[in-house]
Amino acid sequence: MHEITSWGHFTIRGPLHPFTDKEQRVFAPATFWGLEWTDYWVEAPGITRLRVGSTFLLPLYPDSGLFRLNFRNAVGRSTLQPYRGGVPEGAPFFLEILSTKAPSPTQHLQLLTALTADVSALLATLPYAPASATALPSGLTHAPPSPLFTLHFLLQHSRVLQSACQAVVSRPHTTLSETSHLQPLTAVSEVTADVLLDLLQHPERWRPAPQLASARFLKGQAPEQVQQPRHDVTLNTPENQFVLTFLWELTRAAERVQAQSWWPALPPDRQHSVQDLQKIVRRTALTLQRGGVTRLVRLPSASRVLQRKEGYVALQRLWREFRQARIPLFEEAQQAVDARNIAALYETWAFLQLVRRVKEALGVEPVLYLPVTASGNLARSVRATFAQHGQLVYNPTPPSTSVLYRPDILWYEATRPVVAFDAKFRLSPQDPSTFREDDITKMHAYRDALRLRAAITLYPGTQTRLFPTLPPQKPSTAPTLLEVLQAFEGVGALPFFPGHP
Repeated sequence: MHEITSWGHFTIRGPLHPFTDKEQRVFAPATFWGLEWTDYWVEAPGITRLRVGSTFLLPLYPDSGLFRLNFRNAVGRSTLQPYRGGVPEGAPFFLEILSTKAPSPTQHLQLLTALTADVSALLATLPYAPASATALPSGLTHAPPSPLFTLHFLLQHSRVLQSACQAVVSRPHTTLSETSHLQPLTAVSEVTADVLLDLLQHPERWRPAPQLASARFLKGQAPEQVQQPRHDVTLNTPENQFVLTFLWELTRAAERVQAQSWWPALPPDRQHSVQDLQKIVRRTALTLQRGGVTRLVRLPSASRVLQRKEGYVALQRLWREFRQARIPLFEEAQQAVDARNIAALYETWAFLQLVRRVKEALGVEPVLYLPVTASGNLARSVRATFAQHGQLVYNPTPPSTSVLYRPDILWYEATRPVVAFDAKFRLSPQDPSTFREDDITKMHAYRDALRLRAAITLYPGTQTRLFPTLPPQKPSTAPTLLEVLQAFEGVGALPFFPGHP
């Protein structure tokens, strides 16, 4: 451990640990790691601002070049970049911030892997319905969806995609294309006005032909070759070009999924499902390509084939859904994985885990609604609906104008929010098995400001503590999750962690 770490002309004071060579290959470009909720001091003479991640800090005292850092709820990759007069000074310093829950690089990676595998597994099992506009954009250029969304998409629609590919290969859409080519005069089978016009426009093809009776009308000459129309059946239609482009896009997306660090942790049956589907999609694309189909630039959105023909209808619908895949739930989870931001990933995991537990408590299969606005912009809230029982909304916009009162999750009955859940990847500094007291204070604020029946913090500890508004009339065990959703009044904390029941 280094209490003083040199960084160019600057110095960092505080407990930083260098990565081993093996660890650095995993955590690169970071060369050191530290802990959250720990004070660090940066001595940088002449520096006017210090960027920490996306936040700019000012010196503790004017012109002192002394900065105090404390990474609170910022587990994962971080970057320090000094600025002098608005201009970056020197190279950035990369470090990894670990949680006190997993205070070593090995434990940190194990926790990240467990959370990521659980998130990907939960996403892959939940049916969803994109709530979006029905208008079709005409272009095909768009940013690729996140690997987490792609995994979910491929597993959810595997059977439909296989069936659509089979329909396209067995009954492809074709059209007649008309071309023209030169034929010897003896092979001419059709004389049209266009053929006669071509003869008159190309006298260079004429040759003396005294043996031909018809040549006397052409001053003893006759055409050696004559243009003849030819009608061919072609696969290279705009509809097949659309299918080819989409299938190659799915193939590349499946390859990106299998390149992710969390791929080996997925259950083998899900890995095989993705790989088998990828082979079918790729084989279909190659079949079309060998048949002369080329890539598409613009979608034939008015095509009756895409609207009616078997296989093509399903692929058009799935393509639209795939294009609208940059949905916050998946995007934020993927960004958290890429940045190894455990605190952010924990919020997504907590929502999905809560959906699973509510499903088990109610015995009702939920449906995820992933909203996209009519203008094509992404709505922030994602909701899991449990038939008539209610719905969980992730990143909701509650009936409060203050951003101070925006919990991670709200449970709605009909249109009214009744219970708030807030996921906090942090523990009490006095007792690492329990929650922080200020988180319970925040639950009181949520409950009062939003006029809720209950507000619960979800945290990675082991102790369940619920504080009812009124003392129970008789001794009882801690309320179940179902009782919290339907009847409990008060605030509390529930342990939520991979491997914890």
